[in-house]
Amino acid sequence: MRHPVVMGDSTLDAMGAAFARFDNVDGRLVVLAIICQLLGSVCHARAWANLLSAARPGSRFPRGAVLCAHLAGVAGNAVVPAHAGDAAKVMLIRRIAPGTPVATIVTTLVMLTAVDVVLGGSALLATASTSLGPAVPHPTATNALLAAGVAVAAGIGVYLARRRLSGVLTHVREAAALLADPRRFFREAVTWQVGAWLARVAVAFVALHAFGLPASLLDAVLVVVVTGLAGVIPFLPGGVGAQQAMLVYALHRTASAASVVAFGVGMQLGVTLVDLTVGVIALMVTFRTLALRGVLRAGRAA
Repeated sequence: MRHPVVMGDSTLDAMGAAFARFDNVDGRLVVLAIICQLLGSVCHARAWANLLSAARPGSRFPRGAVLCAHLAGVAGNAVVPAHAGDAAKVMLIRRIAPGTPVATIVTTLVMLTAVDVVLGGSALLATASTSLGPAVPHPTATNALLAAGVAVAAGIGVYLARRRLSGVLTHVREAAALLADPRRFFREAVTWQVGAWLARVAVAFVALHAFGLPASLLDAVLVVVVTGLAGVIPFLPGGVGAQQAMLVYALHRTASAASVVAFGVGMQLGVTLVDLTVGVIALMVTFRTLALRGVLRAGRAA
């Protein structure tokens, strides 16, 4: 069992040694991780396109165009806080299918997020039941009452404003049209989203081994859960900082804190660079221009 790194000169030495891993990263595994990352984006975009098509059967949502919208939004979320990339997704989808209500698009994104939450929560509970998994804190009675109070208040607010929100609620129900057919929803949305989630696990597993960490499949699942939780924090682009801190806790039985931090920084840097590169290419394809300045002008016009 490794001992925690003590703050001081020894910490700096340990961090320096850990970051030296960048010189020994296996390039072949990095390429494999990038392929898995792109496959995950394709699966996610396919699920999103299916939800949009079911919600607006009279509109056309080409899979390639939806994929470009997704990639551009992911790139925006990687560098801009407050999930600004999601606003870009909405804008690009409205460009693909003019007249599509914002509430409909947002609801489809929320549905995919809900599937991710179920997958991540199930994985977290499954890993917590093992000796290598992190301890899951049990909610106190106060926290449970607070959560219930917020849910009840939100429900009452929606009920009182139901007349004003009637149009929005209509668009929300429209977006959830696929839920009326559970089998079709599972086949056209859940299975693709599961594929995207498994691709992220593959990225984490390959990246851990690329950095020379003795990782198991369980460790890769923990990385995906942790990065997902860190990404929820709206004030940090890509959950930077919080992601590394949470990884140190989740993987403390696998490697030293310095090594995990180095891995966390390296993985996030690599993922961000890929997201930005692919996102810019997606915008160029969407606006049919090879000039970044043209992309920016087209974005402002849209």
